[in-house]
This record gives sequence, structure tokens and C-alpha cells, in this order.
Amino acid sequence: MTALRDGRWWSRLCIVALLVVFAGAALAACGDDEDESSGGGGGDGSCTEAAKPGEGKRVAMIGIAPVNEGNWDPAGYQAFTKMAEKYGFEASNQESVAYDQAAAVLRRLAPENDLIIAHSGGYEAAVLEVAPEFPDTMFVNFADLSSTQGNENVAGWVIDSNQTGYLAGTTACLAAKQSGEAKVGYVNSVPIPAFTKYPASVRDAAEENGCEFDIRWTNSFSDVAKAKQAALSMIDDGAEVILSSADTADAGSREAVVESDKLYVAFFVPTEVDLAPDHTITAVAFDFDGAYDQIGKLFAEGEMEAKTYPVSVTNGMVEYVTPFRNVEGDVEAKSLEVQDQVRNGDIEVPQSKIEP
Repeated sequence: MTALRDGRWWSRLCIVALLVVFAGAALAACGDDEDESSGGGGGDGSCTEAAKPGEGKRVAMIGIAPVNEGNWDPAGYQAFTKMAEKYGFEASNQESVAYDQAAAVLRRLAPENDLIIAHSGGYEAAVLEVAPEFPDTMFVNFADLSSTQGNENVAGWVIDSNQTGYLAGTTACLAAKQSGEAKVGYVNSVPIPAFTKYPASVRDAAEENGCEFDIRWTNSFSDVAKAKQAALSMIDDGAEVILSSADTADAGSREAVVESDKLYVAFFVPTEVDLAPDHTITAVAFDFDGAYDQIGKLFAEGEMEAKTYPVSVTNGMVEYVTPFRNVEGDVEAKSLEVQDQVRNGDIEVPQSKIEP
């Protein structure tokens, strides 16, 4: 009987010890009363999710096109929604905002939001016009911003369009020289600041590598037929590789390349290489997620400054999609060598522009 009683006592002691261990683990996971002020746990012993740094703040994004068409706005919208979820922002979006409508849309959104992101360099004028009227709202121009004009509530995430174009032009020329006639063609749309820089640096890189350069302007982000005709006309004039910055109308440029059995260098997002896989060499892609995460973190923590933040080859947020396709290996090797030289400063890309 004594041995039995001792065994029961030992079993009960073990159970009590295990309960203490489990209780301690639960307290560690949920936080005790001392952590309540930081959102680590509730005073009633229940587990609560830690507060996100942006909770209670409202953010909005405006874009030039639908968020399910083309490449630019879908990539930006996806990055924006990831940012809002991560930092706990209350988010809204307005798509298809034309540049001449932007000021009115910003004035409507500003009283209801703590941060507004204008997802196109073409919105710069509207942002700089409206921001002084709403000093309690932060405005971010994504893609380009020439100046904050002294506004303490304006910042820009500026993609280095010249570095981007230089990489694309290098690859396009190397591939054109492999394919036949050393000529590169560029389909462009609207002369917003970024779209005056991309083709200028494509031209610079192409000519440095011994290629001719041609360009056609369509003045449209959405006219697929115009983009296709522009590409076909340059192909008829001897272009072996086509590049295009025409948003949803890029589909026309790709159609021309496929029908003519030529080659294509894409911009903006990695998935562009899959839209014409047998004719696309690579894309010079942007880290949208990384850039938007930077926006979210700085704003949530109250550390965003009224200045421009770079998105560039130099800081690793612009780079080629690899492996290259539809070309011989030395095109990729030489292109990546140039990318490294731009990144480490051995090549300083001129800040060129080209107008219609």
C-alpha cells in the first residue's frame, strides 16, 4: 500500500509539473500583464495578436490603368496590398485615373487618408499642386519625382530610368548583332519623365555597342494597334530587337515581334518574359515589393522624409531576369558584366532624355 500511495503521489507530482511548464509556455507566447501596453497579451490571460505598426492609418493608391491589365499597375497594386497587410494599414485604391483628373481625385482622397501613393511619374504635377493644401496627408510619387518643391509632406520613390534603359539597350544591341542587322527599335507611348529617359539610355547603350537606334511614339498607353504598327514599321526598316514602354499596349509590340520572328527585351516585372517566351530575351525588372515595403515601414514608424528615395541598379532594386532566353550565352555574360559595372560605379550612366 505504501508503494502504491508513493506511486500515485509521484504521478500527481509529474502532472502538476507538466501543467506548470505548459502554463509558463502559454504566458511566454501570449505575454503577461507587463506586456499588455505593447499589445503582447491581454490582462485576462487570453492571447491577442501583436498590434501592427500601421494600424489606424489609412492609405490610398491611384494608378493610371486597371490593376488587372498591363504590367505597371498590376505590379504596383500587388506590392501595395502586401504592404498594407504587413503593416496593418486600412487601404483603398482607385484605378484608371488620367493625369488631367489626378488633382481632383487627390483632393477628394486627401481628407480621408494619412498617405496617398500616386503610382506614376506622370502624377508629379498633380501631387505638387495638391500637397500644400493638405499638410497632414503624406504624398508619395512612385516612379519619378524631380523635386519636392519644399513640401514637407511629399516624397518620391524614383526609379533610375536611365540605368534601366542602359541595361536594356546593352542586351538589345548584343542580341541584334547576333541575329543579323545591328539595329534596335523602341516603341514609346507618352512622354512622361520616365519615358523620356528609358529610350535615351537604350539609344546610348545601343550606339556604344555599335548598333543603330530607332524610335516610334504612339502617345497612348492602351492602343495595341498603334504599338503593333510602330513595331512593324521599325522591323521593316531592319530592327532585329524591339523594346516597348507602352503599358497595356505593349501587347501590340509583342505581337509584331512574334509575327516577324524577331526578339524582344521587356521592362518592369519578371513575368513579362513569359508573355512571348520564344522571342523574349529578358526583362529589366524592378523590386516593387521591396520598394513598397520600404514605403510602408518608413511611414508606419514615422520616419519618412520629404525627399527622393532611389530604386536603382546601384542599390540592387533594378536588375535583369535570368537566365536569358533565345540568345547565345555570351549575350547574357556580357550583359551581366555591364550590370555589375553599373552597380559598383565603374560605369556611370548619363542622365539623358529624348523627346518626341
